[in-house]
Amino acid sequence: MTARSRVAKKTTAKKASKKNAARRKRLYYTPSAQAGAAVLADFAELLALRREDFQVSGRHIMTALERIGEEDEEALERPLNDAFQELAIRVLHLGPDARDRYPFEVSGDLLQLRMPHPSVDKDFLYLFLLLATRLNMKRSRKHGGLDGAELFEHLCLEVAKRYWGAVQNDERVDGVVFGTARYNRDAADDDEVDENKFSAAVESLCEAMREGNGYRAKDPPPIKAKDAKLDVVVWRDFADQRGKDPVDKLRHRHGKLIGFGQCKTGSTWHDEVGKLDPEKFCANWFHDLPLVRPVNLFFVTDRFLRPWHEKTQKVLLFDRCRVLEYADQLPKDLVGKCADWARAVLVAHSVRWWK
Repeated sequence: MTARSRVAKKTTAKKASKKNAARRKRLYYTPSAQAGAAVLADFAELLALRREDFQVSGRHIMTALERIGEEDEEALERPLNDAFQELAIRVLHLGPDARDRYPFEVSGDLLQLRMPHPSVDKDFLYLFLLLATRLNMKRSRKHGGLDGAELFEHLCLEVAKRYWGAVQNDERVDGVVFGTARYNRDAADDDEVDENKFSAAVESLCEAMREGNGYRAKDPPPIKAKDAKLDVVVWRDFADQRGKDPVDKLRHRHGKLIGFGQCKTGSTWHDEVGKLDPEKFCANWFHDLPLVRPVNLFFVTDRFLRPWHEKTQKVLLFDRCRVLEYADQLPKDLVGKCADWARAVLVAHSVRWWK
């Protein structure tokens, strides 16, 4: 091969790589058959949303894969079977109220949007999580004047409260969205955090939890974004309300079940699992460690299948189905905003079938 032909080959490969990268950033891009069952299942759900009959079969998916140059039909059968098995399993993993939470129906290798089509706000919650996974959430998280990543943090807080056992009007379970108070969501790990905002947020958190005794940096500023990967905090109190007593409130270390969580949209979150260390966070920024170390939580809009045991050794992981399983009696305003964001995304991608 001549030097000129080698250069031409590299140039062609580079152009193809850029083309594929640009394709992957589109909501309706066709994934590789090797992308995994969860990705192919998401692709099927998205196709069902925009087809006139609102249904997708294994043949439709196979045709789309063949169109981008995938292998022959025989080689595609197993990935397609895995994808439709995953779609059927999603219904089971959504819990006893799955029909109210999942807007599709699965029968063999046929997926269809359930009739009537989603119309009320709560019917869009699953679509909100699906779209927030498959979109490029660095560039396209804002739609209809709403930030999808920020909405997901608020949704995760409500889900965490319910997993912590909250029932309606139960004041023993509470929490805060911590992430939006401290730094730009697009911040790189080495970007600096505004110390005044961060310290005020930590002070407010300690006061609300009655744990930690306020802000105290163990190391001098600057504070980096990688040092503060905390998005939501949830806790369950006791009826004795230790810490409200005028004498006792000077020492906020009373012992309760606390959860520190990260929230990730999109599909490139795998390397972030375990980067939040609740005990280290408290040691670095609280005056005192809580008596009971916080549980490490990790929330994703994505559907996570493997390697489950490897990832969950570090965190209590909530994937799309686990999030929805505990999405009971959510605040009406939050559900409405999630639905409005999902509708705006669909309209932006030429999908509109609700009244």
